[in-house]
Amino acid sequence: MRIASLLACALSSVAFASQASAQLVRIPGTLVALSAPQGFKIARTFRGLENAREGSSITVEEFPPEMHPQIAGAFSSPKTASTRFESQGVRITRIEPLTLASGEIPLAIGGQAYNGLEFTKYIALMGGPRAGTNTVLISFNLSGTSSLGRSDVEAILRSVAIARVPTLEEKLSQLPFKFRAVAPFRIVDALGTAALLSTAERVDPEGAKPMIVIGKVGTDATPAEVAQANEHELRSIPGFKDAPLTEQRPAPFAGGQGHFISAVADGKTVLQFLRVLPGGSYVRLMATGETSAIEDARAAVAEIASSVELPE
Repeated sequence: MRIASLLACALSSVAFASQASAQLVRIPGTLVALSAPQGFKIARTFRGLENAREGSSITVEEFPPEMHPQIAGAFSSPKTASTRFESQGVRITRIEPLTLASGEIPLAIGGQAYNGLEFTKYIALMGGPRAGTNTVLISFNLSGTSSLGRSDVEAILRSVAIARVPTLEEKLSQLPFKFRAVAPFRIVDALGTAALLSTAERVDPEGAKPMIVIGKVGTDATPAEVAQANEHELRSIPGFKDAPLTEQRPAPFAGGQGHFISAVADGKTVLQFLRVLPGGSYVRLMATGETSAIEDARAAVAEIASSVELPE
């Protein structure tokens, strides 16, 4: 699901520019920027920086703000930190406070065995609710040939800028369309060009509880090919490649002539509205969930679909 995948990232660069200076490098897929040491470039296979010649790296992991107390518990002692990271071959020998302009953070120091090599390891815990940002773990994995020392690590950590987590209202204001949530659906998140609604407080990973994704993405289809485009997108949903169609018909959607389609597979139903716009994009509303639950929510899905509007 191309639209749903936009929400998997769960990250946005809103308000980032005001916090990161031109000298900082933003880590793609995160709200974190930091000063890149000489020889380090954006990594291609993970979130962070790497020095391929030295075999060293700096990794960045982001977690929701509310996870900060849980992760901070691992920094209560070298033993608890070693236990927390032991699956990665990490041994923490000491934890020391590091004072930044934003306050004091814990810095875990130790080593890591990886692929037969030994690395010096620094792990810093940053951000969280008190800072109004995501919780962030920054790990330095320094090979024996690395030119970086403790003072360099501290300097890089002092350069870190973490953008404030945008509010849901701010995310919604960035969408290229408007819509109205109708009970039992509630807005869970919005990112870039897509919005996510669910009947649960959080998205059900099993996909049983009804959820809706509304998004706008590029397409090669023309407005005359709306029916074909709608079926093509439905077939891209996991488990629905060969599902029998239960309904398909023209339907008004997003301020123009669209198309509605539905299908059932393995006890789950998809209801989907799609309109292909002139100029190479489409607007799509996809509702999915356990069949009986979706049928109970069908009227709400239709009402939400009828509320989708594009800017004048």
